[in-house]
Order: sequence, then structure tokens, then C-alpha cells
Amino acid sequence: MKGLADNFDGWMQNELTKLDTVRERIRVDGYNADTAESLYFRAHDLKGLGATYGYPVVTSIADSLSRLLDDPGTRLRAPLFLLDAHISSIKAAVRSNIRNVDHPTAKTLLAELQTRVREYEA
Repeated sequence: MKGLADNFDGWMQNELTKLDTVRERIRVDGYNADTAESLYFRAHDLKGLGATYGYPVVTSIADSLSRLLDDPGTRLRAPLFLLDAHISSIKAAVRSNIRNVDHPTAKTLLAELQTRVREYEA
């Protein structure tokens, strides 16, 4: 596992590139069933891979994003600003090397995202 761990940062960057690709597709093609499903799969992958790659905070943010997108029947109603906030938060965490949910910035960010998701769900 140690040998693989040396690749984790590169693999995380690849995942962020995929996330950026979906974000750009949403900007160009609009938020539709296809782009929403692509974003859902990216969020789901990051939810599983974040902690594996040494970024538990990415797992938590991606979990929150997944909650917004889980139900295909309501997926298109998710507020774009909230989707974008999650994407930006994932990228900022990796860029700033904020890995753990107990980091002060991560705590604040997660609390705000989770509050906004709960407000949307209500």
C-alpha cells in the first residue's frame, strides 16, 4: 500500500480534472439530465476515493454533494450555486492540502455546506 500511496496525489489530481470537465460541460451544455448524471458519478467516485487518497475532507464534501444528486427524480432541481460551491470546496481543499475534517477551515466549510444542503432539502 505504501508504494501506491506515492501515487495518491496524482490520482487525486486526475479526479479533479474529471470534475472540472463535468463543471465545464455544465457551463457549456447547461445543467441537464446528462450533465447532472455525470456530476453525480464524479461526486460518488470522490466520496469513495477521497479518504483512500488521503483526503477524508474530500470524502465528506463529496458525500454532501452526492446527497443533492442521489435521487434522479429531483437531481435537476439542485441549486447550481450549491453544486458549484461543493466543487469549489473540493478543489480548494486539495489545492490547500487540507486533508482532514478536523482542520478549522474544513470544519467551517463543511458546516456551511451541510447547512445549505439541509435548507435545500427542507
